[in-house]
Amino acid sequence: MFISAIVEKKRLTVVQNNSLHNSATMSVFWLALLFIIIGIADGPDSLRSFGIALYLSVVGATNFLSSFLITIVDHVTTKVSEKSWFGKNLDSSHLDHFYLLLAVITVSNFCVCVRL
Repeated sequence: MFISAIVEKKRLTVVQNNSLHNSATMSVFWLALLFIIIGIADGPDSLRSFGIALYLSVVGATNFLSSFLITIVDHVTTKVSEKSWFGKNLDSSHLDHFYLLLAVITVSNFCVCVRL
């Protein structure tokens, strides 16, 4: 999530610096590290059908929870600042703030798990 926040912040900087030209370009290689991390975290090949079923169940449950989190963040940020972090235009949105929020939640979850 920290890497996603850094990449999104860089993308917003590129857009703001090139706002007069109506064309902002950014190398696709900024996303390479994200795809490498996702590929490594995808899991070992030794999982069999039960492991895959359990894994996909967890992925499905987290998708529902992430949708719920996005709805709450959208509602709260719209109510507090009258502008949501998730806009129709990505260039005026603040996904970097959302990625940092996810990173803080992840670090907090890690700290709680370590203490148990």
